[in-house]
Amino acid sequence: MYYFNNKRLPKLNSHLRIFINMRLPRIKWLPSLLLPLLVLLSAYAEAKNIIHWPLNLPKSLSATLGEIRGYSLHQGIDIKTRGRVGYPVFAALSGKLYRIVSKEYGYGNALFIDHGNGLKSVYGHLDSFEEGKHHLDSLAKTLSVLYNRDFLDFRLYKSHLPYNSEEMIAYAGESGSGPPHLHFEIRKDDRLLNPLALIHIKDKEPPIIENLFVCIEKNDTTIKEERFRIKKRWGKYLPQNGEIEVSSNDRIFFKLSCYDRVGARNRVAIYKIKLFSDKARIFETAFNAIQISDYKNGHLIYDISKSAIGDGGVSYTYSLCQRDKRNSSFINGDGSGYIEPKNGERDIRIEVLDFAGNAAIMKFKLLQKRIGEKIASDFYVIDEKRICHIRNMTGEMEVIMPSGSIKGKRLLKVEISEKRGLLNKIKKISAVNREDILKIFSIYPFDIVYKRPITIQIQKPKGISDREVQNILIYRFFESRRPKPLDTVYNSERGVFKTLSLTNGYFILIRDRIPPRMVMPPTHEFCEDRSIYSRIRLYASDNLSRIDRDSITCLIDGESFPSKYDTARKWIEMNLPREAISIGLHHIFVEVSDRAGNQCVFRELFMRN
Repeated sequence: MYYFNNKRLPKLNSHLRIFINMRLPRIKWLPSLLLPLLVLLSAYAEAKNIIHWPLNLPKSLSATLGEIRGYSLHQGIDIKTRGRVGYPVFAALSGKLYRIVSKEYGYGNALFIDHGNGLKSVYGHLDSFEEGKHHLDSLAKTLSVLYNRDFLDFRLYKSHLPYNSEEMIAYAGESGSGPPHLHFEIRKDDRLLNPLALIHIKDKEPPIIENLFVCIEKNDTTIKEERFRIKKRWGKYLPQNGEIEVSSNDRIFFKLSCYDRVGARNRVAIYKIKLFSDKARIFETAFNAIQISDYKNGHLIYDISKSAIGDGGVSYTYSLCQRDKRNSSFINGDGSGYIEPKNGERDIRIEVLDFAGNAAIMKFKLLQKRIGEKIASDFYVIDEKRICHIRNMTGEMEVIMPSGSIKGKRLLKVEISEKRGLLNKIKKISAVNREDILKIFSIYPFDIVYKRPITIQIQKPKGISDREVQNILIYRFFESRRPKPLDTVYNSERGVFKTLSLTNGYFILIRDRIPPRMVMPPTHEFCEDRSIYSRIRLYASDNLSRIDRDSITCLIDGESFPSKYDTARKWIEMNLPREAISIGLHHIFVEVSDRAGNQCVFRELFMRN
């Protein structure tokens, strides 16, 4: 046996034992050579086995650490549960429960376990808690009654509840947000560790690269970008013919659209990206860990106008440069990623890696030449120290930038957009009629996120009556997703629609005249028994202005019951006592409106068996 610091080191494999037991000359420095090797082997063995898979299901992921979530970063991994709830969840290793959460949003039902030495694990979106060892489910319900609250965030300061490694703690579910899955985090002090470093998952497929964007920057602002479609040849990616020409007068950077699969068909985010110029690494981003203080800085690495998880599918586009002067835990400090103005030729290499070490590689030549093209000077200069009012040329749209909304000085362009291709995309995605798309404006650049909301005001188009105004909202649109309705206020005295936004993009006035749609789901989803109550669901969706949660009215046999709307799964859900729907025939009535005021009514008889 071998010991270090009074701890027995792990058993060595046969080849290493043979090596150690060989009759080597007794050299004084041999123990000092072997000891570090043994310590490294011990640390490796401990790291590889410290975390146990928290489900008795295959190791399949639907999300990884560092994915974009709005403007923030995903804090752990999402584990697939085959689209079902109720699978037992086990403690990843021994520890003490110190926090219980039960909310309708965020983590939903969640448990937090402290494993000592600053190491903690988090289990989110649970269906319910264990009712065996510590009767957690009953405890959570009792605490909700005692505090008379619909949500629970309870911390144990002295009476921590112990759990052994691989001991059942809860059941996987779909509480909080998203379809059924288990959200799993590993925390160390003030960092969010990548669980894939502690849990081995088979992955033989390299990441996939889709698009390259070459961007020109001035005053810390993207004033122009050009997309290059990517092709794969002989196992390597390259844009066009392997060469890209740019002006030697411009400061440029790259954006890259890419994704990984981690052994599944769904897309997940990339683990690491490296950028080289003439063999020198000038930028690197890697999600080994995220400082908790950094998790809201997703916009520093992702282009939020091209990256989304939701209605428009899943897409990730990374800015391969350090666009903010501060250091972030997921950005390597070796270089800024910018290609400075210079005549000549550069060899560019981009490496995209997953956690298993599989790599996708792109190579091309960047030719910096004297090109006579001039960038249009129709940008306004905005300053963080003063309020700025910017209008388009016709005065139909005004943008008000409060002081402190940006850092330093930036450039901004506001204009009317009448692109035929853009109109067709909006019509196709949202199923809106052409005559109901009233005006389209753009505020450029799209990849900026403001510290304080900007105000957007759009004049009422001619020919729109006061009655039609109630169906009109301002929508923000990026070409990678559906138009998003913004909270819109109409000022009848000035004839102006007004809203707030934290980002730029296309801003569209759309008249919504289509009511929501409601349908009854299959029987097993429509009515489901849960312990002391029954759960009734009804599918409700709206392609454009979306469901107004405050407008929902639900009646069973003429009696009103509380309800909630699940945006991710697009259904209205009611929890009611079992005795409220006894065996026999019942009547359901649901009334709902979209945010533009269009109303839909659903009424139906159903049989309770």
